[in-house]
Amino acid sequence: MMSDVVLVQMPYASVQRPSIALGLLKRYLVDAGITTTVLYSNIAWAEEVGLDMYRLSDGTLTPHLVGEWTFAGAEFPGFEPDHDAFFRLIRDNATMPYFLKIRALHPGATMAAVLEEVRRRADGFIDRLARSVAARRPRIVGCTSMFQQHCASLALLRRIRELDPGVVTMMGGANCEGRMGDATHAAFDWVDFVVSGEADGFFAALCGEILEHGRELPAAILPEGVAGPVHRRQASGARGAATQAPRANAFIALGAPPQPIGRPVVHNLDDTSIPDYDEFFDALNGSPVRDYVEPGLLVETSRGCWWGAKHHCTFCGLNGSGIVYRSKSPQRTLTEIEQLTERYGVRQIEFVDNILDMGYVDTVLPTLAARDEPLSMCFEVKANLKRKHVEA
Repeated sequence: MMSDVVLVQMPYASVQRPSIALGLLKRYLVDAGITTTVLYSNIAWAEEVGLDMYRLSDGTLTPHLVGEWTFAGAEFPGFEPDHDAFFRLIRDNATMPYFLKIRALHPGATMAAVLEEVRRRADGFIDRLARSVAARRPRIVGCTSMFQQHCASLALLRRIRELDPGVVTMMGGANCEGRMGDATHAAFDWVDFVVSGEADGFFAALCGEILEHGRELPAAILPEGVAGPVHRRQASGARGAATQAPRANAFIALGAPPQPIGRPVVHNLDDTSIPDYDEFFDALNGSPVRDYVEPGLLVETSRGCWWGAKHHCTFCGLNGSGIVYRSKSPQRTLTEIEQLTERYGVRQIEFVDNILDMGYVDTVLPTLAARDEPLSMCFEVKANLKRKHVEA
């Protein structure tokens, strides 16, 4: 099926839950009359390497970025780092359950050999995926990047640019926040637009402008939080000027936009859409991994953190400049939960919020507890709840 826009969920996103980011963006685009497809290629990759290996790369060795390493060869063809040193780092620091799992899955094979095979397969996977995306004749292809999705996303967009230079490419997500977005845009010229922050309020309009005018949009019409080709040209000119003048801005010297791309926020969350997860459940239900996965729904009731806005926890880096707390009205939250659970027949809910709106203790939670069909819910809370809060 042909689409104006194709949004891709790359490895190593969890195969147990959909992308709330892509679910929201798809809804905004469809409501604006822009044909959109979301591809859950993370599920396809789990099928290829096996669910156990996928989860090992996704979780067990997260500090060593094994997931990024497996796609780095596809992202940087011809670059050969010291793999032996990388394997020694893993061997010296990995936990014993990882080695036990590897031995059980691949008797007689070394850890290095198994991971090298996964990395080798990544090249072919990226090529096949890029060709399947290109076959839909999209005019825009975008990836969301969080945790270990960056190399896979960059590799896909690079291959799409090689196959069809006319396709406009985009990246967003947590890995593109602020300075990280600046660096991504500066370093990878096959990524046309990088979006930092909450794009709910402008994404459909931005895609509409691109569909009408192409990638060469003037800086004046780009929303806050968006770096485009025009910024890359400005940075190139600034670098040339910097050779003749003292360097006043380190980011100019690195080739990033002269000014950070910022981070827009949505102030009224009741104005956001309810995410569309159709393609996730279609992909999962048609996959052999379905028998081994208990899917859940992602629901968002708030953004930011009311506690962190007053007393920022030193260990937390989740919010950045978007720490100001905003929550949905109780009725909107209840409506969203009802619609999503009824549409997808799933009772497992994971809330993506940083912290519970304590007003929900007297509104949302009692209503959910009174349902005829109970829900299994996971919600992050502060560790100072009183007994009455827990009992609610």
